Amino acid sequence: MTTRARISTLKRGIWQVPTVVVLTAVTGTWGCARASIQDDGWTTSDTLPGDGTDDGITAGPCRPGGICDPPYICCDGTCIDTRFDPGNCGTCGHVCAPTGNECYMGTCACNSATACTAPLQCCDTGCTDVSSSTQHCNACGNACAPGQVCQGGSCLTPPCIPDCAPGQTCCAGSCVDTMWDSSNCGTCGNACAAGWACQSGGCVEMPCTPPCTAGMYCCDHACVDVMTSAAHCGTCGHACSAATGPTCVSGQCKCGSFTCAGLPMDYCCLDRCANLETDVYNCGSCGLVCNPGETCSGSHCRCGAGAGCPAGQSCCSGVCVNTGTDANNCGLCSHRCNMGETCSGGACHCGAGAACNPGVECCPMRTPIFEPAGCVQLNAAANAWCGSCDNFCVLFCVMGTCASSG
Repeated sequence: MTTRARISTLKRGIWQVPTVVVLTAVTGTWGCARASIQDDGWTTSDTLPGDGTDDGITAGPCRPGGICDPPYICCDGTCIDTRFDPGNCGTCGHVCAPTGNECYMGTCACNSATACTAPLQCCDTGCTDVSSSTQHCNACGNACAPGQVCQGGSCLTPPCIPDCAPGQTCCAGSCVDTMWDSSNCGTCGNACAAGWACQSGGCVEMPCTPPCTAGMYCCDHACVDVMTSAAHCGTCGHACSAATGPTCVSGQCKCGSFTCAGLPMDYCCLDRCANLETDVYNCGSCGLVCNPGETCSGSHCRCGAGAGCPAGQSCCSGVCVNTGTDANNCGLCSHRCNMGETCSGGACHCGAGAACNPGVECCPMRTPIFEPAGCVQLNAAANAWCGSCDNFCVLFCVMGTCASSG
């Protein structure tokens, strides 16, 4: 059956060309209709979705036997263009998420760039570690509240280490007086506007006379440059501290050349940012160095699964030992003294002397002649120690056995 319909104009780009559309529908067959466009001497055939030349991702149900016209592929009963489908990218069932959000020519992409590498996820800001991002904590778009941090995919309010003094409140890992702190006025996170200050827990306008010139801010009745003021860095009342870094550069508190958040996991120590929860050189506080072999976990030095070692001891293979006297860890971990030797002052000794040379053994007090302990060459000439420290030959030693005079 053939149906004809005349359309007054057909828009192609910016041109409008008179056309006649002939729609041919073939009953009793699978596939889609074809439209022939005729215009005074030229004819072109444009196929509709489903026959392989459509720009859409899906093109209707598959034909019997799972057949679709190229470039479509039958996926779960539907003809899919796997070149551009993020849910079937390159092949049926290959889902781009969470490392990508687009599919281009059968390859997943993230925001028109290379797809992320797991465990990073593709969010609107790009490839993101959702285990630590405050904007995308555990999932894209899941932002933590102001003052919180993202740890292990959970939004947490960081603690203050050490605990705050009486009259102070822990706000985002820092101890502040909410009665006078313009960034936390009355409560954590309640920041007073520029030109206002916190007094008795409320924001109060603090005008400057005469008015401040361009580029200067009125802070506490004084005109200041918030680009360089350590007391008002970036905004009034935002003071740089030992935790963030003591200097203000371009409106940011600086720790050397670094910008630290001032939180335990991003704290200024000397001229760099340190994680006080895991840094063995700054464990719990700047400059607190764990003993050799220890780790820093939860801001505490640890030896294995236990606490840190007492002063004068080292952590060797997860056990606290005194390397000054331990013969299995003499002077340093895993340095073993030879058989029969002792460890004193971090050095191996044989009796009252030094450690024995290679190939020489340390024998304790020698019997039956009761000589003091010392280094012995076994299996040597007559009157030697034959085979062991306590076997003394009168004549000579053969293969570890004392020989008789006969």
